[in-house]
Amino acid sequence: MTYFHRPIGRCSNGLLMIDFISRALNLPLLDPYLKITGVFNQGVDFAVAGSLDTSFFQARNILVPISNTPLRAQMQWFKDHLKSVCHSPSDCAARLQRSLIKSCCGIGGIYNYDGRWICETPGVPVCREPEKYIYWDGIHMTQKVCRHMQPRI
Repeated sequence: MTYFHRPIGRCSNGLLMIDFISRALNLPLLDPYLKITGVFNQGVDFAVAGSLDTSFFQARNILVPISNTPLRAQMQWFKDHLKSVCHSPSDCAARLQRSLIKSCCGIGGIYNYDGRWICETPGVPVCREPEKYIYWDGIHMTQKVCRHMQPRI
């Protein structure tokens, strides 16, 4: 049987990568944004199945489920959520600064990532506690996340 003891609309029979990351960081599982009774004080999951552009697969005669929720809609959910929890633009900026998606090593950009300023570039700062972050440099995961993912692969 599935982790949740029944199908719940996920593209998995149980936990997803974000769930394992949450557990590794001793955080609760995130409720999906579309869950009417969702609790979002520890975070929120905006991902839904089928948000990618299916033209790549269609050009190769690969059947994939049709999506009614493009990525731009998920980004709008994210913006709407920020409006509902932030009191001002500076409050939103502070919340994003504390978020797990911010990179440990980097400079610039909304998630502390700018491809022109990679780690090891002089002047690019590195956080003091990388074990509290998911991303090392905006693309690659930190050692702690990799360590927790390895036994599951």
